[in-house]
Amino acid sequence: MTTTTNESREAQISLFLDALNRHDADAMMSHMSEDCLFETSGGPEVYGFRYREPEEVRRGYASLWSRLPDAHWKVSSIVVCGERAFSEWTVSSTQPDGSGFAANASRPFRV
Repeated sequence: MTTTTNESREAQISLFLDALNRHDADAMMSHMSEDCLFETSGGPEVYGFRYREPEEVRRGYASLWSRLPDAHWKVSSIVVCGERAFSEWTVSSTQPDGSGFAANASRPFRV
């Protein structure tokens, strides 16, 4: 029997966030379930843009990276409590107009 610990869940989130920083969709998607959901921080709705299920989520990240090709997430914390977790980070990038962009954010995970 395999026991999943908070430490192993935190390691999975770290691997996902490392792939995010590499802009590696294949590696990111290997950590996501078939019912995955990605909501952007900005967009026309209160939740930004919403992408559901693997192919749509992959397109959502590709769209993000195309607008912010040098985006980098500096993770400040990952907190795991059972099957729920969240991470906090600062994302920074150069916007299409050449100006800098930085924002603090957090994201919930189900692990």
